[in-house]
Amino acid sequence: MITAPSDRYDADGKAGIINIVTKKGSIDGISLSTNLQYGLPRIKEYFNAEEPQRYGADVSLNYRKNKLDLGLALNYLRNDIAGRRVGDVNTTIGDIFTSFPSEGERSLKRENYGFRAPATYYLNDKNELNAGAYLGHRDQYRLADIYYNNTKTDLNNNTVIGQSQYFNSNLVLKSGTFKVFNLDYLHRFDETSSLSLSALYENALIEGWTKNRNLTIDNFNDTLQYTLNNGYNPLKAFRAKIDYEKTVVHGKLSVGYQLRNQLQDRAFDYLEKEENDEAFVVYPEFTGSISVLNRIHGLYPQYAGQVNKLKFSGRLRFENAYRRFSDDRGGEPFELPLSNLFPSASLRYNFSDTWALKAAYSRRVQRSTNNELNPYPEREHSETLEQGDPRIRPEFIGLYEVGLSKDFKKATFYWNIYHQNIQDIVNRVNSVYNDTILNRIYTNAGRAKLTGSDLGATLSPIKNLKAFLGGNIYNLEIRGFLFENALEVSSRGWVYAVYSNISYQITTKASLT
Repeated sequence: MITAPSDRYDADGKAGIINIVTKKGSIDGISLSTNLQYGLPRIKEYFNAEEPQRYGADVSLNYRKNKLDLGLALNYLRNDIAGRRVGDVNTTIGDIFTSFPSEGERSLKRENYGFRAPATYYLNDKNELNAGAYLGHRDQYRLADIYYNNTKTDLNNNTVIGQSQYFNSNLVLKSGTFKVFNLDYLHRFDETSSLSLSALYENALIEGWTKNRNLTIDNFNDTLQYTLNNGYNPLKAFRAKIDYEKTVVHGKLSVGYQLRNQLQDRAFDYLEKEENDEAFVVYPEFTGSISVLNRIHGLYPQYAGQVNKLKFSGRLRFENAYRRFSDDRGGEPFELPLSNLFPSASLRYNFSDTWALKAAYSRRVQRSTNNELNPYPEREHSETLEQGDPRIRPEFIGLYEVGLSKDFKKATFYWNIYHQNIQDIVNRVNSVYNDTILNRIYTNAGRAKLTGSDLGATLSPIKNLKAFLGGNIYNLEIRGFLFENALEVSSRGWVYAVYSNISYQITTKASLT
């Protein structure tokens, strides 16, 4: 886990990257690996319509002979989540106070499967070709069956002037089909320098719908209102990279260039009807199509090395980014050109073979998604219309971190303290659409500060047994203005998490986790 990754990697994301290093096999032949997963029953009763199902399996086949290394892999995973939603929302319009508390189930049914085919060909000691393909599919159903109890009160005399109860069944499907192909070439000039070229193409189709039905409380076959949102979201993306590395005094110098190009279209319909026998009516003001183009050029030098007990690295990434948003309403496209520098640096000092201190800084970016840019409302729940803003600016994050680690004979320990300055943080905020519907909008909410600490320990009390226990806690504060400086933002809260795992090596070929 690299919280301040080097600039040869994308600057996207707030938390860094997970770097997986694989080792080349040394023995020719065929190998087969399989895994089975099964999730235990849910711990807490949420009174869901269906019990969550959690199980999965994967199989990998690898063939290696002389200069050729081929692989095939299949995986399947069903990973449902049980849950419940309890809410209390109210609006005040003039002298009328409307309260609409709600409670009911909110669960997820998630299913995905995929196919992978990596291949490596070693032309000679200095040249290597890698190719790969990934085909995958994922379905996610989110069910929210919610009971609402609406009450209207006249604030002049605190008199209840209206009450109604109804049942809202809200079912959302998000379905995605993904295809990714890559081709990489590596040339080693000698033991001190190398050149790598890589290209990746991605084609995805994300589609789905939201079925939002308001039903009478005593007869679920009686429809009060039915809204249907259909969405179709194809994506095409391409990226290319060239990297050169050279061993120099006390370390390694790297330079590189990367191109990223992504085109994502989206078409959606908003339909509504009042009663069972009525036909759906299209709402043109909530129906349309959009197109988002992102193009990013990245250029980066980096130097990393070691002097005695001190390891260090310094890098600087320059990005020229361009985003264009357009829709089918005939207006001028909204363009956002940006040029930014992303510096980062890290230090690690080993006091001894067991004690180490590290410090790091990096500047990163969180780019906006299609949902955050789409200005057309979607009926997410009975009480919510959700929409984005094509003028949203990306978040820029400055990440500072210091950490301490210690190795014992049968244990290891680490402790990190971190701080983030987030410029133009993106939040979902609510405004009033009508007395019982909120307009949930994605927007830049100002500047945020996040300060926290995480620590963990791995213990090996007996042979072949390892136990890990860790925790993370942070405070997030947001300050700014919304709705063209009409509303001041001042929000603060704590977040914490605790996690653990235990593994036991039964034999050299079998383990339990």
